[in-house]
Amino acid sequence: MKTPSDIVGARVRAVRQRRGWTAAQLAERCTEHGAPEITASVVTDLETGRRDKDTKRRRRNITVDELLALACALDVAPVHLLVPTDGNDPYLVTHDRFVRPARAREWVRGRHPLPWSDPRLFFSEVPAEEWEPPEMTQEQMDRQGRMSEIRREVLDRGPGRRTMSGGVIGPDGEEIPDEGS
Repeated sequence: MKTPSDIVGARVRAVRQRRGWTAAQLAERCTEHGAPEITASVVTDLETGRRDKDTKRRRRNITVDELLALACALDVAPVHLLVPTDGNDPYLVTHDRFVRPARAREWVRGRHPLPWSDPRLFFSEVPAEEWEPPEMTQEQMDRQGRMSEIRREVLDRGPGRRTMSGGVIGPDGEEIPDEGS
């Protein structure tokens, strides 16, 4: 199972490539945003897990400072580097706890506690002026995750299964709407 640092490395690479930037160009943007310690070689090491010369370990761990600087330089929310934006593979929160990516994003955004958490404690640190009730119940998040799995399986079967409205036909013959709908 991939660690959060592994995911950040892969997400940084994917976003950087979509922007059409080299590692050096991303490093230059990091410098412009006040993080000159993120050099092109640091970007490459984070993305590929290249072995550190001194410790002989892969440099995949990322600091909070680096995560925020990279998100700023790439012009994305940190959550979109930290948690996968597609797929439904389990997301490793700690060495022995994992949740679906949708649940992890809700947790990182402060919208929903983790399943094993006490909601009273989780929401106790939210400033009163920022309080909003949770947008989705656990059941709704589980349903969304199951729908994503079904949708991915159906799309993997090949072309010709899409509907006019952009959804797909599920295994039961019913239309599964596009997730963005």
